[in-house]
Amino acid sequence: MGAAVRNGADTDTGKRVTMADPADMKAHETTYVGMLGWLKWGAVICFLLAFLVIWLIS
Repeated sequence: MGAAVRNGADTDTGKRVTMADPADMKAHETTYVGMLGWLKWGAVICFLLAFLVIWLIS
């Protein structure tokens, strides 16, 4: 990996690479918030299932 890549520059053009185009940030934020919601509810469901299994075993 060259020094240009480590410094955040594109190796082909020498331009600085940004995280995302500012116009796309709303779409990225919407996707991220949706993913966090799925993870949150998935964790709750896993916890409830584990509790149910432990309750049934005991």
